[in-house]
Amino acid sequence: ARISYGTRSRKMVTKYSSQCIRFLVNKNVKMAVIACNTVSASSFEPLSAMFDLPLVSVIQPGANAAVKATQNGRIGVIGTSGAIRSQAYPNAIKELNPQMQVFDKACTLFVPIVEEGWSDTKVAFLTAEQYLNDIKKQDVDTLVLGCTHYPLIRHTIQKVVGDGITLVNPAYETAISLKEVLVANHIENAGN
Repeated sequence: ARISYGTRSRKMVTKYSSQCIRFLVNKNVKMAVIACNTVSASSFEPLSAMFDLPLVSVIQPGANAAVKATQNGRIGVIGTSGAIRSQAYPNAIKELNPQMQVFDKACTLFVPIVEEGWSDTKVAFLTAEQYLNDIKKQDVDTLVLGCTHYPLIRHTIQKVVGDGITLVNPAYETAISLKEVLVANHIENAGN
């Protein structure tokens, strides 16, 4: 009933997300990963202020990976309208390196295409071409997949942008950095 967050207001995204985190807190979790790019982009700060447990966003790990991956300093970011409107990725990337040039584009139809199971179809390819032509014209060499749905359509995206553009999956990068947060907060699982 609440998805997709990508078109909702910041106030609504924060409200729904706080309810989700409150549910997890009641289950005695030791930390939470905000895996949704839209929630991370628009609501991370207010959510961090609301809860007394470590929260991890996907924005910083994705931005870090993009800055490390680029060779020409030209980075593309695609995401939901909410994630793009927030300017979270361009801000995080430019905070890491002010010389970076960031070009972003909302690709709202990718979510329903993925949810329909059409990731590797002509419809997906034509939609990706339409969305990504402007990004390709900017001579980016790195593209951040700024929505959790987008890695599921990455093969189509890669076909459209070509092999010369590195795709960055913030979810993957977040999983890598998660261990660092667990260790830094001394909350890693000593078992298994």
